[in-house]
Amino acid sequence: MKALPRYRRLLRLSAALLASVLFLAACGDDDSDVADDTSASTPATTEAETTDSTDDPSASAPATTEAETSEPADPVSVVDGLGRTVTLDEIPERIACRDSGCSLVLADLGLVPVATFFEPERAAFYYGEDRIDDITFAPVSVEDTATAEPDLIVINLATAESELDQFEILSPVYVIDDSGNLAENAEKLTSDLAALTGRIAEGAQAIAQWQDFVGQLADIEIDGVDDVRLLQLWSGSPDTYLGWTSISDWCILLDDLDLVGECVFDPETPDQDFAEFSTEAVLAEQPTHISLLLEWQLEGSDEYFAPDQRTDPAWSQLDAVAAGNVYIVPSTGNFANAYHEIIYELENYLFNVFGPEQGFEDPGPFLEWDGPSR
Repeated sequence: MKALPRYRRLLRLSAALLASVLFLAACGDDDSDVADDTSASTPATTEAETTDSTDDPSASAPATTEAETSEPADPVSVVDGLGRTVTLDEIPERIACRDSGCSLVLADLGLVPVATFFEPERAAFYYGEDRIDDITFAPVSVEDTATAEPDLIVINLATAESELDQFEILSPVYVIDDSGNLAENAEKLTSDLAALTGRIAEGAQAIAQWQDFVGQLADIEIDGVDDVRLLQLWSGSPDTYLGWTSISDWCILLDDLDLVGECVFDPETPDQDFAEFSTEAVLAEQPTHISLLLEWQLEGSDEYFAPDQRTDPAWSQLDAVAAGNVYIVPSTGNFANAYHEIIYELENYLFNVFGPEQGFEDPGPFLEWDGPSR
């Protein structure tokens, strides 16, 4: 049977962390003092204590945007993606998400942000139609975020680079580490937000669901993995190809899970995970499969080209195109650092690359997907 040696080590480490925090949480039930680092971001239990993992993500959300848990007796501290210690004296009730991963994790925790990049339809799917009236959608500036009156703001590294100081004037700020391995980032983000919001059990459930999904995937012998040469494109002009390199976070995850032979294109510039490629370079690589992050871009845009819209001669000469191995990635927020989206994208990848003949079914539209199929 096919094994995932690197990722199994990660699973064992995650299980050990969860067990240690469960012990610390049990010790905290008495009146004994707890060391400062017991407020770390690892969930306190590995058991799912909320809804079944295949339920609608909005089903477990509370009836209010406010966190319905008691305030912690002591301040809670976590270390964010910049290595900063973020300390909250009380549970935040108004969280502004300037990153889609934050919005997804809050849904897993049963909470609703006061600001999100989600459009109303997607927010309604996660939080319920009756709970989105007070959300500030697609905040594009510090001023937009301020109108939501947040008591915690969650941003990504790119936003922090230019606007961290401005956001810190408004409220405490947690910065997501959205570089490197998607799954590792999702575990940290889930654990940290669960700790800050007092939703330890819900955070543990989300992490346990991911571990179960990966564990089952590890027991499946998938044929043809080593032969897959994946090119991830963000479309481009008729004469160029915009896409990710082999050191992108998605390719790193696929490699760690042993689900791809290789992601083609090592960048000419070191540490570059996104680049523009010439048609000659693409022909030289001859990928066996091409994924296009296009769905949301094609709406009202003449800048991006769907597979049947490309006119350059090189496109028809690609092995992946000739074999019909080109698929469009559904709109999910560009692989956010949240388990719900990562699992969906993996199911989408498995279906399009390895197919139902190996037991991988079409997960369907993202806004109708109700959780892992296995």
